[in-house]
Order: sequence, then structure tokens, then C-alpha cells
Amino acid sequence: MNWTVGGAAVVALLLAGGWLVDRWIWRARPREKLLAMLESGNWRYYKAAILELRRRGEDVSVHAPRIQALLASGSRVERAAGAAIARACFPGLK
Repeated sequence: MNWTVGGAAVVALLLAGGWLVDRWIWRARPREKLLAMLESGNWRYYKAAILELRRRGEDVSVHAPRIQALLASGSRVERAAGAAIARACFPGLK
């Protein structure tokens, strides 16, 4: 595929625009929706929801047991996700 500078610039702008829209959507979500995501059991939402709640000044330490449960999971993928979430959201969690 032959890329031009203009084509690469368009792709970069689209990616940056998508990232900005995603950030705006997370910031616009009500607190109740973020808490529902954490209570859903779908760990794929945990990191973003916890980081957004922390950005809003909330105490996120109450959500640490969810991450600890992931770290003790029988699933290798869930343990890896739990470790990544713990590093990003709870740097003091041991």
C-alpha cells in the first residue's frame, strides 16, 4: 500500500479525534453508570471506570477487593488484567 503524507495525516487526525470523543464520553458518564459498570462483573470496564471516579475525586479504595479477586482468579487472562488494573489504579496495592 502506498501511503502519502496527506493520507497518513488524515489517519492520524481520525485516530486523535476518536480518542478525544472516547475521553469525552467517559467524562460525561454519570457516577451511577460508572458504579454500575464496576458492579457488572465485566472487568474490561474496571480500569476506565476507576480512573474516571478517581479523577472526579472519589475514594476508589472501596473497589480494591474487585481487583484483588481478579488477581486470585483461575483465569490467566483475568489475573493479567487484574495486575494491569492494580498497577494503573492502585499503585500501593500489594
